[in-house]
Amino acid sequence: MNAGFSNLDTLKRYLLGEKMSDEPTFDKVITLIGTGMAATLENICNRKFARVVGDVEILPADYCQFLLPRFPVETVSAIDLKMTEADGWVAQVVNEFVRTIDLKAGIVYLPDGADAGPYYAQLRFTYTGGYFWDTNEPDDGPLAQPARQRFSSASATR
Repeated sequence: MNAGFSNLDTLKRYLLGEKMSDEPTFDKVITLIGTGMAATLENICNRKFARVVGDVEILPADYCQFLLPRFPVETVSAIDLKMTEADGWVAQVVNEFVRTIDLKAGIVYLPDGADAGPYYAQLRFTYTGGYFWDTNEPDDGPLAQPARQRFSSASATR
């Protein structure tokens, strides 16, 4: 169960004494505390931490760089441009439309001097990004960690 940046069992071990951690009395309150703290941190940091596959972000098109709120970014699967409501969303070829993507920082760069469109246009990014954490309880077994976010214990300590 998602209880913020962890699962309920882990939060209970941090917040309750050893004898009380098996007691379900405070489960709902601890879950609310965990999810509330996660939401507060996202609000303070002005970003989203949880990994989401196929997340959608709509941004004004009159820039040459775009910051996606869930980073690190794993992939950008689609970019659509909307110039008018009548035309709707028009798919762009990601590899032709974008110059580079800084996956760690979540920044999408367009070619030098290029804007995606005028001030009234919008860009819709469909992407996978954010941090993975195991929300399964110990009895459920671990979730498989995404390949791009795997790291060795040696790199984690650097």
